[in-house]
Amino acid sequence: MNIAVENAAKDIARKSALRLTSVLRNMAFRAEWPSDIIVQLVVKAEDENLYISYPEEFEARIQDLEYGTPNTSPQPVLRIFTARYAANLEREVSETLFHLMENMGVFN
Repeated sequence: MNIAVENAAKDIARKSALRLTSVLRNMAFRAEWPSDIIVQLVVKAEDENLYISYPEEFEARIQDLEYGTPNTSPQPVLRIFTARYAANLEREVSETLFHLMENMGVFN
């Protein structure tokens, strides 16, 4: 892959991660997740890939919120977020990269 295109892809992923972290945290807030968990939720960019990250010590609590317990109903945030934004983001990144590569003459 062309270095300029690769750098552009990384930049798109990084900017998208920042924007999507805010979206994810808002969804968790609306689902009434505890604030100490909300602030730990981060969408991270690694190369052109995005993923949800949080400290390992929050894993059990997040799973309980996401899937429920015998005493609490599920409050799915991560699954809804992933379903809603994964396809849109992949399309957005692909279209942006295509236009960038087209403008750089990669297809000529």
